[in-house]
Amino acid sequence: MHDAKSLFIRVVEAGSLKNAAAQLGIEPSSISRKVAALEKRLGVKLLNRSTVRTTPTEQGQTYFERLKDILDAQQALDEEISNSIKK
Repeated sequence: MHDAKSLFIRVVEAGSLKNAAAQLGIEPSSISRKVAALEKRLGVKLLNRSTVRTTPTEQGQTYFERLKDILDAQQALDEEISNSIKK
């Protein structure tokens, strides 16, 4: 199962809801609903949607960059901790 934040990142990286959905093997409408719920919770529009492309708004780009940094750091920490146990 994919959370809204990881789906948002995937959409920005893929360039469209359709491309992100194809990469993940899920329906674009499912991604759209989850990202819309994230936007509602944050109170800001994160994506400009069109039939061809999906691009981040100014706030969406800032959110993407900061969120990506956080998730990358979390993944690195998970790997560090996991590897320290295996030694």
